[in-house]
Amino acid sequence: DLWLRKPFVIREHDIKNLKLHVCHAGPVEIYFNEVLAAKLTGSSHGKFDAVAVNPNATAVLQPADTLNTLAVHCGKAETQPMFDLGITSEK
Repeated sequence: DLWLRKPFVIREHDIKNLKLHVCHAGPVEIYFNEVLAAKLTGSSHGKFDAVAVNPNATAVLQPADTLNTLAVHCGKAETQPMFDLGITSEK
């Protein structure tokens, strides 16, 4: 298993329109401030999947200069472990 943590800031007007873009080789759980934002199984087969963010996770995000925490848990993959994540705000 692999765990990743990263602090980040976000603008208030971007919080409601978040979309995750995830490329993974095994099960993945993504958290914002310890609240599950998305859970994926299987593999994306080298492509990025666009994933909606759980509204409970966006509700705990703090705007402006407040640090939020992104945490990712990657489970055991059948192939070489691989993970990549992008976060966008879509209008």
